[in-house]
Amino acid sequence: MGELIFLGLIMAICGVFFYLTFDFQVSLLDRSGGAALWPRIIIIFLMIFVIIRFIQVLREKDKGEFVFLELFKGPRFFLLASLVAYIVAFKSLGYIISTSLFLVVVVNVFYKWTKNDFGSVKSIVIRNTLLILFVIALNYFFAEIVNIPLPTGTLWS
Repeated sequence: MGELIFLGLIMAICGVFFYLTFDFQVSLLDRSGGAALWPRIIIIFLMIFVIIRFIQVLREKDKGEFVFLELFKGPRFFLLASLVAYIVAFKSLGYIISTSLFLVVVVNVFYKWTKNDFGSVKSIVIRNTLLILFVIALNYFFAEIVNIPLPTGTLWS
């Protein structure tokens, strides 16, 4: 029952965010959907996944207990705290630096928890280089192809 309430809460939050996308400014000449298009797509996908999980929970015969406080322990808490730090840093550091730091820290910490080792120096360098290249490629995609510039950060302005 607790998980159903949690999923309902997530669905309500998605509904609020979807409603907020209608306040995004769009040029009269823009026929692409504007800046709200991508957030709406992501919110719709999240809502679909929540509905799928809701159906799965209802169909489960052995309904285990959903313990909300488990979200605040171990790796889940680390990820939650990292996301909060990322959100706080995003405006001042900008997309490239904050996202690179977030991914490098989170991926390496989870790698350590999974393998009980960070790996060789070569694998660390390759892993982190690929993460940073991914962030730069996404920035290029949004800024140059989709024409949605991502924040550069107020710290550098």
